[in-house]
Amino acid sequence: MKRLCLLLLVLTAIFLPFSTTHSAHSQADTRVRVSPAQVTLQPGDRATIEIRVDAVEALFAFEADIHFDPDLISAEDLTLGSFLEPGWEPINLIDNDSGIIQYHMSQSGMDTPSKSGSGVLFSFEITLLGATAGSDIEIEHILLSDRDGFEIPCEVLHGTVKSPGSGPEFSVFLPLILH
Repeated sequence: MKRLCLLLLVLTAIFLPFSTTHSAHSQADTRVRVSPAQVTLQPGDRATIEIRVDAVEALFAFEADIHFDPDLISAEDLTLGSFLEPGWEPINLIDNDSGIIQYHMSQSGMDTPSKSGSGVLFSFEITLLGATAGSDIEIEHILLSDRDGFEIPCEVLHGTVKSPGSGPEFSVFLPLILH
């Protein structure tokens, strides 16, 4: 009897990891995006930019690296969004000299539930420094993970900041008629 229990325990330990599937690997509809996707500002104007997640399941932590043109955009006021509970923030950085925002965050505690759905991961303020036909706010690196550290795959959608009148816009040209 003792040998049978030991054999069952060993077999369970060997085959249990292969019998469970992980739902995070099937999340093809999850998106991380810059919101709003396009911002039109005059030089010197400010706007709030959100990094949002859509249709995620069991999110517990994320890492995000955002790039922007530091000659055209300045960033400040990096703030955790309302989607995840405050937790551990090993990196919370804005580097306006290099045009990089890094925000890495994990919820903490065994009682803190993973989150599913859509919401704001974090936000920051930008100021347009000079007129531009378009300057990207690009999510260069994003990693979403569940409580167990498994990656949640996602699609990434970047954003753009521009000045009015500096890019291709709809124009009407009327013929000149002289009498």
